[in-house]
Amino acid sequence: MGKLNRRTIPLCACGCLKHVTWNNNKKRWNVYLVGHNHTKGNTGKKQSEEFCIRNGEHSNRIWSVPGFREKRSEETLLLWQDPEYAKKQVRKLNRKNI
Repeated sequence: MGKLNRRTIPLCACGCLKHVTWNNNKKRWNVYLVGHNHTKGNTGKKQSEEFCIRNGEHSNRIWSVPGFREKRSEETLLLWQDPEYAKKQVRKLNRKNI
């Protein structure tokens, strides 16, 4: 395989002119960046661009609420204190890094 440079990495199919990422599981380049394909789940049903923008704005609003990030961090720390949960997560991370 030749040297990898920005010219060999394909662009997102949505037209945003950003480069896509490599999919290790499928051993190929992704067609879209995450969130750029306007589909809902695995149904393949197209969502309107307005729906996707609203969804993104909703997510941004939630994370910008004072104290929300800290609360989520505390909940995550409590989860990781459970040995079974920690083992399961470590196994998942190890599988992704193979």
